[in-house]
Amino acid sequence: MFHSKNNAPRLALLSAALFALFSTSTTAVATENNSEAGFSAIAGQPVVITAARVEQSLDDVLGDVNVVTSEEIRRTGAQNLLDVLRSVPGVQLTYNGGPQQTSGVFIRGAESRHTLLLIDGMRVGSTDGITNTQIQMVPLDQIERIEILRGAGSALYGADAIGGVVQVITKKGKKGTSGEYQVGLGSNNRKQANVGVSVGGESTSIRLGVGYQNEDGFSSLSAPRLPGQTDHDGYRKSSGSLNIQHQFNANHQMGLNALVSDLNNEYDSTFPPDEHYFNRNVQSVYGLNSSHKWNSMWTTRLGLSTSTDEIELPNFATENKSHQTQFQVMNELALAGGKVLLGAEQLTQSFQQFNGATQANFAFGKRNTDSALVGYLGQMGQLSYQANLRYDDDSQYDSATTGQLSGEYKLSPLWSIGASAGTGFKAPGVQQIVGFGGARSLNLNLQPEESENYEVYAKLQTPTYTNRFTVFNNEITNLIDFNNSTFGYFNQSEVDIVGVSADTQANWKYGKWGGDVQFLSAKDAAGQQALRRAKRTARVFADTNLGKFTARAELLAASERRDVGNRELGGYGITNLAAIYKTSDQSEVSLRVENIFEKKYEFAAGYNVPQRDLLVSYRQNF
Repeated sequence: MFHSKNNAPRLALLSAALFALFSTSTTAVATENNSEAGFSAIAGQPVVITAARVEQSLDDVLGDVNVVTSEEIRRTGAQNLLDVLRSVPGVQLTYNGGPQQTSGVFIRGAESRHTLLLIDGMRVGSTDGITNTQIQMVPLDQIERIEILRGAGSALYGADAIGGVVQVITKKGKKGTSGEYQVGLGSNNRKQANVGVSVGGESTSIRLGVGYQNEDGFSSLSAPRLPGQTDHDGYRKSSGSLNIQHQFNANHQMGLNALVSDLNNEYDSTFPPDEHYFNRNVQSVYGLNSSHKWNSMWTTRLGLSTSTDEIELPNFATENKSHQTQFQVMNELALAGGKVLLGAEQLTQSFQQFNGATQANFAFGKRNTDSALVGYLGQMGQLSYQANLRYDDDSQYDSATTGQLSGEYKLSPLWSIGASAGTGFKAPGVQQIVGFGGARSLNLNLQPEESENYEVYAKLQTPTYTNRFTVFNNEITNLIDFNNSTFGYFNQSEVDIVGVSADTQANWKYGKWGGDVQFLSAKDAAGQQALRRAKRTARVFADTNLGKFTARAELLAASERRDVGNRELGGYGITNLAAIYKTSDQSEVSLRVENIFEKKYEFAAGYNVPQRDLLVSYRQNF
């Protein structure tokens, strides 16, 4: 039951205790805002931060993780972050119309609100509990890499990470002076341009990036009932980023980063009045971080960040504002046989709603969470293991303790088997407590959603070939759902998600190829497949590199899905093509054609998706 209570001791006390208790040290670890140079620093393999909150080689990660680099984004020709995630194993999408319409990301069949979005380690998204984080607003041209963790992540990151974590690492400055710009034209009168400039010296580097997109769009509704619903629903998006890194000496560094995205988006309402509907979304993230290597065994990372998620709905004279401020202190200790992570956090979240000039009075509009976490990465012979434990004390509900235990055993230099178990939770948001029906929808007894996640896997890895086979089970209790009678929210009974996935990737003479399949049973309280989640999905891709010319083809397929009102969304298979031709050492022309055979399909019943979609771009480095 929700209740008010006295705040727990502040994070400063937890931090002081950690510093006093552990006055020995760690191997140096980069901040969660790693530099580009640190990206390939471990044994020539991509570095992963999200899986353990410490640097690891991708080969050593025990979690089910994918890393997508800026180079891979460039080769696919993806136009937004949703396009990138759509090609990641275990991820399904939904959006209501065009590429900037309301969207959702399902990782391993969990709800979209169970995916935690981090930008350089900072939380981003709405705090109302019902609005999906609009991941597509994150500008691709500002991204250095994306890390996707599948499975419960609450033992590392606290609330929201029931299904998984998507972390975006933004681009940083480099030594010297360099930059790039890109312009593009595409279907539906699409125009886009972006530019990035980097300046760096011996100790300080700065990168500044700006971007702009404009598109006339198409009608969001596939069967419009009113004249105003037949118009094209376009969008206009601008973005900017700033990153400053300063190295005081070999052991101490500090960074500042900012990312802002501003979207004006037209959409169609399925109900009268017959108006021209549009909204404005602003997503912003600001962070300050530092890393301090005290000696050969102890490194401390500090972070202070703030993020906002604002949406204006002029047709309804409504504006929603979500705000999150977080302070983090992480200590990494190198001990015999492994690494220890000791951390503490303080998170303040607020939600405000304005109707005209009047601010709605939400008694639950603000919450504070104090957290402490401990983790251990170790190895004994052929066995690698990871353990995490986290305690979250929330000002609005009872405290939560989450944990995770993972292990992997090497059967041979090529074969490994592993298992993982973890718990997760998500606290109700303001709008879920209040509902939309006044006193009849208020639910003060709404409980946090909780989960238990289990998985076992087998992995084959050679210098040219990787394959992973995973069986997973995510049991979610107290799932929050909407009551159509009271216009409020309530807790369902247990929801059981069971799945099997396999993915493979191999290098060949002219590039690489691969694919993945997933079989998913995500049963809701009524025993039906959860909305908009396919039981079967598959992807096949092939890359080729022939000197100045590179090309990529991918086939994405999904079985039928269930939507609101028991409407059925048919299965589909679409083919996308991308090609790049280098006109010089510093310039190139690229082409992306999505859904080349104009397959008709839906992500949400009654909403269009782009048919054959074309984008031609020119890129120049300097």
